[in-house]
Amino acid sequence: MKRQDWTTENLFSRLINNRSGKNRWEKIRILQGRPSHDVYAKCIELAHSENTKERIIGIDVLAQLGAAAGVKRKPYEKQALRLYFDLLDRETDTGAVYSILCAIGHNSRHGLTLAQIKKLAKYQTHKSSTVRNALVFSLSCVDKKAAIDVLIALSSDRSNHVRDWATFSLGQQIETDNEEIRAALWKRVNDPHRDTRCEAIYGLAKRKDARAVELIRRELLSDNGNGEYGVLIFDAIREFRETSFLPLLEQNLAVARKDERTNPWWLEHLEECIDFIRNGAAK
Repeated sequence: MKRQDWTTENLFSRLINNRSGKNRWEKIRILQGRPSHDVYAKCIELAHSENTKERIIGIDVLAQLGAAAGVKRKPYEKQALRLYFDLLDRETDTGAVYSILCAIGHNSRHGLTLAQIKKLAKYQTHKSSTVRNALVFSLSCVDKKAAIDVLIALSSDRSNHVRDWATFSLGQQIETDNEEIRAALWKRVNDPHRDTRCEAIYGLAKRKDARAVELIRRELLSDNGNGEYGVLIFDAIREFRETSFLPLLEQNLAVARKDERTNPWWLEHLEECIDFIRNGAAK
C-alpha cells in the first residue's frame, strides 16, 4: 500500500514511533494535504505534548496544513498563528523553537502585530544560527519597521546563511525603501560570502541606487566569465537596462562558451541577459 493511502492515524503513529527520520517529510506532506478537523485537532494535541518530538510533529504538520491540497486559503491559519505565539511563551527546546518560527513564517500573510514582532525579536541573539535563520523566515515578508530593524541586525550576523537570508529579505521581500535599508545593503556589498554580496547588490539595484552600477561592473570583471558572480547579477543588470554592460557580458560569454566547466544553467541566464539588454533596454 502506498503511503498516500495510509490512514491519518497510521501516518501520525509512524511519525511518532519511528526512530529514524527516514521519509519523515513525505509523511508530513501527506498529512498537510488532508486539511480536516481531525488532523487539525491531532496537531493541537501533539503541539501541547510533554514530549518534544511530538510537539515538533504537531507544529510541522499544522504549519502548512492545507497547502498541499491546493486550497486557496489554508484552514485554521489564524488559530494556528495564535497557537505558535502561545507556545513560544514556554518553549525552550531549540528544535521546537525552530519549527515554531518557521510555522509563523508560513502563516503570517495577514501580518504580525507589534507585540508579536517584539516577541520574535528576542531570538535575534539566540545561540543557534538555525533558530536565527528561522527568525529571518518568520519576518521575511513583514513590511513593518520593527520587523525591518530585526532583519537589518541579522544582515550583519556572524553566520553566512543568516546574513544571506536577511539580506535577501531586505533586498527582495520588503518593499519599503529608506536610508536605513540601503545602508544595511551597502554594508554587505563587499561581503566575503558571494550569495550575500550579490543579494545586497541586487537589493540596491532594485531600488535604482546608482552606486550599484559600479558594483555590477566589478562582479562582471571578477572571474573572466566563469560564473562566479551568480545569476542575481543578471537580475541587477536588468533593473538598470544599461547597454554599457554589453561589452563585459559578451566578453564573459565568449570565455564561458570555451570553458567546459561552465554551468549550462548559468550560461543560459547569461545569454538571456545579453538578449534582454540588446532587445529590451530601449523599451
